[in-house]
Amino acid sequence: MDDRGKLEQQVAADMEALPEGCARIDVEAVARFYAGGFVRIPFNDIVAMIVKEAERRGLPHAHMGQKI
Repeated sequence: MDDRGKLEQQVAADMEALPEGCARIDVEAVARFYAGGFVRIPFNDIVAMIVKEAERRGLPHAHMGQKI
């Protein structure tokens, strides 16, 4: 499995582990965390994966630059 597939699995597993009723997800902070371990994937692609997974699960998330 390539890095992109591993990242998608990791993001999905981490989103599933969030407790019920969690506050908004800081997408930029989470993406910066993942960027350290997945240096071959562009930052914007990481952000897109996180937003896509959050929307799929119906989790609230902050947009880039939005104060939390």
